[in-house]
Amino acid sequence: MVGPRICPHPHLSNPEIKNIYNCFRDSSSSINSLNTQALSENAKELEEKNLYDVLSSTIQQQLIFLDANKILPILNDIYSNIVKDLDLDFSNSLLTAFLMHTSFMLERLIKKQPLAYKHLNTLQRKYSNIYNVVYEHFLVIKDIFYCEIYETELAYIVEMFAEFAESKKTS
Repeated sequence: MVGPRICPHPHLSNPEIKNIYNCFRDSSSSINSLNTQALSENAKELEEKNLYDVLSSTIQQQLIFLDANKILPILNDIYSNIVKDLDLDFSNSLLTAFLMHTSFMLERLIKKQPLAYKHLNTLQRKYSNIYNVVYEHFLVIKDIFYCEIYETELAYIVEMFAEFAESKKTS
């Protein structure tokens, strides 16, 4: 299960997190009430834009060194490429967790303060395919921001995708 331990950030208040959740929940329920495919597709695009705007605003308020408007499109592309390469379905909840975690991860990488990951070798063996895909797509971050990409930070991202993939197998 993807939980707070995956994208910890001490500066996000409970009301901000609740606002993100409510935006997603309210948008989802309004989409379910639409009758036609064309309206549904337009509503889905609007929902994703609204969610993205709320995330961008929230993340921007918390970042110190980076501009959310510049990093989120890059991270969104990385997410899309990982989802495609792993043959996973798009998920707003996974995208939200990914964008939140990776935005703050970039700040930690710039400050050279990566999170530790206790069972890194076990995770790399168990999810070697996912790890390799994530690693490959994060090389662009290394090139753009001239920062080291720590295996421990990638492990949290691998964990997100692995848990999502496993939850889809059981449902």
